[in-house]
Amino acid sequence: MKRLLLLLALMTAWSIKAEVTLIERGTPKMTIVVAPDAPKTVVYAAEELQTHLKLRTGAEVKIVNAGASIVPGTIPFYLGAAAPNLDVSQLKPDGFLLKITPQYAYIAGRDQRSIPSGLYMPFDSWWVSTPQLPFGAFGETGTLNGVYRFLEQYAGVRWYMTGDLGRIVPRHPSLQVPETSMQQAPDFPYRYAFFVKFADAPADAVWYRRVGFGAPFSASITHSFWALRDQYASTHPEYFALIGGQRDTETLSSAYHKGNLCLSNPDMFNAFVNHICDYFAKHPDEKIYPVCPNDGWSKICECPACQKQLSPQLGPDGIFSDYFWNFANRIAQATAKKYPDRMIGAIAYEKYQAPPDNIKPEDFSPNLAVMICYQRQNFRDPALLTQHRAFVRKWHNLTSNLYFWTYPLSDYWPPFRGFPMCYPHLIQDDMKENKAIGAQGEFLESEFRFIDGDQDVDTYRIAYPGLTHLNAYIRAKLLWNVNTDLGTLLTEYYREFYGPAEKPMREFWETAEKLFLAKKTDHPLKQYRADDIRNFYRLLGEALSLVPPDSVYAARIKMILNEMKPFTDKMIHFTEVRRPLMPTLTDGPIPLTENLAGDIWKKATIYTFVTKDGGTPKSRTMLLALAGRDGLGLTYLNFENHPDKLAAVRSGRDAQEAWEDDNVEAYFYDRDSKRHWQYILTAGGVLWDGIGINGEPSDSTWNGKALHKVWKTPDRWVAQLFIPWSDLGMKNRADAERLKCNFYRTRKAGEADVQYSAFTPTMVHQHLYPEFFAPIVFSQAVGSTPQK
Repeated sequence: MKRLLLLLALMTAWSIKAEVTLIERGTPKMTIVVAPDAPKTVVYAAEELQTHLKLRTGAEVKIVNAGASIVPGTIPFYLGAAAPNLDVSQLKPDGFLLKITPQYAYIAGRDQRSIPSGLYMPFDSWWVSTPQLPFGAFGETGTLNGVYRFLEQYAGVRWYMTGDLGRIVPRHPSLQVPETSMQQAPDFPYRYAFFVKFADAPADAVWYRRVGFGAPFSASITHSFWALRDQYASTHPEYFALIGGQRDTETLSSAYHKGNLCLSNPDMFNAFVNHICDYFAKHPDEKIYPVCPNDGWSKICECPACQKQLSPQLGPDGIFSDYFWNFANRIAQATAKKYPDRMIGAIAYEKYQAPPDNIKPEDFSPNLAVMICYQRQNFRDPALLTQHRAFVRKWHNLTSNLYFWTYPLSDYWPPFRGFPMCYPHLIQDDMKENKAIGAQGEFLESEFRFIDGDQDVDTYRIAYPGLTHLNAYIRAKLLWNVNTDLGTLLTEYYREFYGPAEKPMREFWETAEKLFLAKKTDHPLKQYRADDIRNFYRLLGEALSLVPPDSVYAARIKMILNEMKPFTDKMIHFTEVRRPLMPTLTDGPIPLTENLAGDIWKKATIYTFVTKDGGTPKSRTMLLALAGRDGLGLTYLNFENHPDKLAAVRSGRDAQEAWEDDNVEAYFYDRDSKRHWQYILTAGGVLWDGIGINGEPSDSTWNGKALHKVWKTPDRWVAQLFIPWSDLGMKNRADAERLKCNFYRTRKAGEADVQYSAFTPTMVHQHLYPEFFAPIVFSQAVGSTPQK
């Protein structure tokens, strides 16, 4: 009897784990079945399943409509609504049901027929959808998700990187799958990675979905105060912030976008609520409307009602918190009276990142969603991690509608572009914390092109895939399942992606992670030594020596090497192109004159500009420098093939956005006082100057006594500045040796891409980066040989 019971137990266990043969030695034992009126995403899911099963086994599995005869000798494999008697209404967002039996199989989830977009870039339709694909960045695609997870779990397919080179498909003529029944959904419903413009790069958009990015709807939580400008700037200026006696419909209190609001004005409040309600009435499918200040919010309205709402007790990250969040909360409460099922979304960002202390949890509107913005990479610094965790806990006490805005772009925007950034364990630790508080997910700001003048990237698509794919892949996997075993995932990755080069490539990426976690820095020269870069090259070289030259493994390793070298070689060379400013000394006056062959200017020290990473710019710029007893003389020779196309539309002293014209710039930094002075001189002759401290934006209300002159010739435009030492807080020329400086040219000249060049390279986008500015050294006299 005992033996019989044991035999029955073994048979029962075997039956539970019995395998169902779906393809046998290249012959299909299944037929894919879809409903005749299936959503396009389900039809696409069937095609993806068919394609990858053929790649896996060589078998051509047939697709038929429900009701049609299946291939004799096969079982039906239902997709979506073709599966009979299934209720998917209770599934979590983007989830699916999967069942495999010897008689039938199915994968089914909720499948949206329309493709939702959102309110503002990056949520506009051309960013998040394309007619070439049946899906977009948003919208539930439960069945498609199920097909991709099936292919990963049972067919061994991996999409480590965009494109065919990033795909792994094990080859075997048969496919057996355990008899099983499961339900699965992503841990985070919102998983939007902004690294691809769907209309421009559909192949990258396919990878986005294959690895698990997506979201049921667009959480359009982004800067939006500017949306009221066009509607009310001319008719109701009182709605806008009062800054220095003017109403801010431009950029008086924010660095980007247009205008800021007086949050104490009751008529503006009502207009904003009506604006939102009108939007919801016209867009019934939209779930969230953003109520967010414009980017770079530096000042609030100076009326007494606004000023008394400042919250300095919350520190620099919260000085605007009570002011802004009280406004956003009231907007949400007012909107909910008409649209209780819609959300108001706001970002916790800049000077209103800290939770307010003037709103009790019971008074915080349940339809106000909060998206906390933070740099995950900064958690290498324990103090910043502790501060962030404290903020998140306080926000969690106020609301359960939490989202996060993270910045993967910091890994591949200059100056870190081209370096192997890798930190999978930091990503997982942080996502586990977010999951523990019930966060909805995150918006991953990941665009590769960081400015219009970014000459390394053509458009918004996945660039540098060799260096960036691993972190992106891990983010996608963890957003789907935060408890993914990273050890298993990475071991499999090193083996499958690099083949015989598994060992050195494991060391390559583990070394990259170790160096990344060692310290928090904002520049690769602080992160890496030249020997670290050479060690990366050594490991890549060893890896290449272990694989056939024409193999996919070699192609993947070469991709990484080719993406690194233009940037890491420059880092090694970086110190060789750095130099001090050594202006020719003169005790006489320094005239502003077009006669550069005169007695003074012909003796000036001459320098040629480089790109901001030390390369050769498209258009040449030369700087002539003289140091007099009373000040510094600078002449910029801006060579130009198209002087007739120079951007020169701004006018008047300190013209707003003077930097949008073709211009030259001079920056000075006092190491003792941590003050900086900024001068911009445009091709149209406009002088803009400002002063700042501790890295704050320059305040253009300060006006120095610099003199300037601009003229044009057939092949260049020339800009001259004479800057008194007194402007820079210096008593005399000797004092000026404690200054550091840099000089720039911004070239537009009618071209689509802005081009930047500099006196000394900094490898960063921002012009104010005094750590890599050049010192001023007075060691040359009149008549000395100019330094080229």
